[in-house]
Amino acid sequence: IHKLPLFAWAILVTAVLLLL
Repeated sequence: IHKLPLFAWAILVTAVLLLL
């Protein structure tokens, strides 16, 4: 797993949830 900042993970998770 790449060490991304917490806010980056939050954005990625939000984007995935919106796509579902």
